[in-house]
Amino acid sequence: MVDDDISYPQLSSLPSLELRALSSLEAKYIACIHTKNPILDLVTVHDLISQVAENGLDWSARTCLVSLVCALGAISEEYNHVYTPDRISGSSLPHDEADIAFQYWNIAMKRLGFVIGQSNIESVQCLCLTGIWYMCNMQPLQGWKYFALASNTWYSMTNSRLASMASDKEDGQEQSLTREQSLYFTCFKSECELTIELSLPKSILERMDYPYTFPFPPNIDRELAVGEDIHESSQLQILDPSAAGIERMLRDLEIFEAQVNDWYLSLPPSIKFPLPFGTIQPLEGEINQLLRARYLGIRELCCRPFIELAINYDLSNMPSELLAKVGGIASQGLQYCMFRLQAVPPQYRHHGLWFQLPNSTTCALILLAVDKAQQDPQPTALEHLKMPQGWHEQILATRDLLAEYWKSRQGGVWAYFEILQWALDGCIAPL
Repeated sequence: MVDDDISYPQLSSLPSLELRALSSLEAKYIACIHTKNPILDLVTVHDLISQVAENGLDWSARTCLVSLVCALGAISEEYNHVYTPDRISGSSLPHDEADIAFQYWNIAMKRLGFVIGQSNIESVQCLCLTGIWYMCNMQPLQGWKYFALASNTWYSMTNSRLASMASDKEDGQEQSLTREQSLYFTCFKSECELTIELSLPKSILERMDYPYTFPFPPNIDRELAVGEDIHESSQLQILDPSAAGIERMLRDLEIFEAQVNDWYLSLPPSIKFPLPFGTIQPLEGEINQLLRARYLGIRELCCRPFIELAINYDLSNMPSELLAKVGGIASQGLQYCMFRLQAVPPQYRHHGLWFQLPNSTTCALILLAVDKAQQDPQPTALEHLKMPQGWHEQILATRDLLAEYWKSRQGGVWAYFEILQWALDGCIAPL
């Protein structure tokens, strides 16, 4: 379902290297990319851009880095939580912006061979930004390849000197350590997300006993960026339809929910979001929106095994109290599916978009599967399940909101639309 056979235009003309043009793309990169992935030192990037504007292009990793920053700045779209008819949306960029992005991209690509041969921070940064570029273009396999290269380069760069890193106390050294930590979590997170979705090999960083739990917070006087990518959560539930198995699942759920609640309570006020209730809308702040999407996704995943128990297993011999618990948690899962659909913002080009489309499809399919299962209910937990009000209309609204992206043939996106439409036409069988 993943199609990565995409070629980019080979443009013969060079992009503008005037400081004004470069600075404009730099500002857009900071607004659209850096706030979620603070892997660059902004003061250093600004100095490098000034050097390119003054001296022109060379074959260094620094020119590659500047070109990637400009390419991502040109191709990215800023977050907007409100839909407006005149908003540029869809799977393709305006022609002039696409040309600018590809011009800078071609410059970067010609220098990536040199970058891959190095083992330093600039090399890891370039490889990681290349992965982000491919994710923005809905090419997850290519994105994974470069995230894996970035992880391997980071590993070779730091493995021999972790002990000395722990004793560095000077300001400049601490800033360097912060960048290395941010790169570690960005590479590791990006690889893990794609590994789960596409059943790919695990990251080399899993083998590393990295001593730093989270990156040092950035110096607010130097840059106003908070990284959402320091948050990682996962969950695993193994279905067991026996009474003892369900009791174990309930205990596991309690542990996961406690961890999620602790995480939520630890969020700083500036990026905290209101807990979902009733009907929700996309949030105004992009970081708040992304963190809430993580929260809703984890909550829904924690409940999903109970939905499958309710619709796929004969639980008629279970005690009525246990059936009610399964049905209640499964109903919560259906509500979180609804929340995840309601929270989808007007789509904009960003490197997490490829994950948004299958997530929305999955939530819609779960709701449709439960509805079909309830049409021929068995005397099990199904009678305890409650569908969210307005769920079918919400599926249609989300489908239409994402309509421009469904047309894309990149990253297997069209297949998601076909599956969703097939289910809406009434052809779906229970999960």
